[in-house]
Amino acid sequence: MRTVEEDQFVPAIAVLGGLVLVVFGIGVLIYYIHHISRSIQASQIAAVAYAETRRALGSLFPEDLGDEKPRDAVVEAGREWHTVRAVSTGYVRTLAAKALLELAARNDLIVRMLVAPGAFISETYPVMEVLATSKPTDEQVEALARTVITGRQRTSEQDAGFGIRQLVDVALKALSPGVNDSTTAIMCVDYLTALMGHLAGRSIESDLRGKEGKLLVIAFGPTFESLLDDAYNQVRESAEGNAAALLHLLNGIERIGERTRSTQGLKALQRHANAVTEAIERTIIAPIDRERLMEASASVTKQLGTQA
Repeated sequence: MRTVEEDQFVPAIAVLGGLVLVVFGIGVLIYYIHHISRSIQASQIAAVAYAETRRALGSLFPEDLGDEKPRDAVVEAGREWHTVRAVSTGYVRTLAAKALLELAARNDLIVRMLVAPGAFISETYPVMEVLATSKPTDEQVEALARTVITGRQRTSEQDAGFGIRQLVDVALKALSPGVNDSTTAIMCVDYLTALMGHLAGRSIESDLRGKEGKLLVIAFGPTFESLLDDAYNQVRESAEGNAAALLHLLNGIERIGERTRSTQGLKALQRHANAVTEAIERTIIAPIDRERLMEASASVTKQLGTQA
């Protein structure tokens, strides 16, 4: 504009500002394309799923649901169970823990959850049972039902199993015959092993919850065994015939076993080790691969036996 309009006034600052904005816009576009190309990579998706699930495991449901009560908590006689049904359809995203405890305490109720975060429910589906001396009012039932918050999709806020499910899905796609990406599958197994190893090193919160020494809620939360099944079952089934993936599963079980102290946890790990061994015997044909995998299986069995 300065060249063409020599005899006319040219807003030099505006022109310079426009040029700066053009350069900035091109830079943002380049960054956006780079960011999108990275975010859709399997490694990035797996890393994000691991980070979110790791945070969810830091406060595993039902840890934030009141205080933990002893396993021998006594339930008073002379009461009956009454069913509370869902008022919406979708995935259970969160449970309004504070509201549920207040309702139970204010109305002298004991609530037993029938669903956990991550479950899919529909209207009129039983979500909890209430132990009371008399039948709860319609207002109480509706208030209790609305403490179960649903959505169109799962989230990892109170649902650690959702992140595990994401990693498993990536591994299953990688192990499918049309993709056959063992590297991505092994990466997902490593992340799953890291998550389960972290969980094995901590205690699972009791499902008996209350307030001020009184039992109010019998929660329905995940266990180490259930999350281990979610992490390994389908991956093992899809990994049949894949020596590298099966070996990583065995190595993962061994690493988790090093951090597991509970007898039930060790039994669950041994059950998965036996299932992997059975898959090896049935699907691995090459003698050199079979021998290597069976040696790894024997090492895992020995290590778990020592820990027990």
